[in-house]
Amino acid sequence: MKAIILSGDYIEDYELFAPIKLPEMLDIDRTHSENIGHPFELSQMYADIKLDEYAGLVVPGGRYPKYQRYDQRVLDIILAAAGVLKGRSCSTVHISKLEVLAGGGTYVDFDMLSKNVYVDGNLVSAPAYPVIGVWMREFIKLLGVKVQFSS
Repeated sequence: MKAIILSGDYIEDYELFAPIKLPEMLDIDRTHSENIGHPFELSQMYADIKLDEYAGLVVPGGRYPKYQRYDQRVLDIILAAAGVLKGRSCSTVHISKLEVLAGGGTYVDFDMLSKNVYVDGNLVSAPAYPVIGVWMREFIKLLGVKVQFSS
């Protein structure tokens, strides 16, 4: 099982760092592709990503998503998921509400400091980094990973 984690300049570092550690914890292959500018280890460049090999896509927040839409390969990856919001609901930071609406989605308004995530089918969304732990728990469930503790 593999997941793509897109990243680049102006990323919200915490929203990138936690998902990078999640596959490591669960022993899941991950591809982390990033433009130069952050001291995170890259595992693959955008141009080398084969979309049909992945079960998940993580797009962390910050200003990164706004700037990276000018990179054609990033657009190809994101457009492969195009239409994912049409007729669905999701949460995001308030400033991205218009993108959700433009994509045909319904914006779910949570306080940025809440511990709320919104799950709509195979889409897990959250308003901001304070909820990253809850978001990761729900993303793990979608990947079909079961975490058990022995007594």
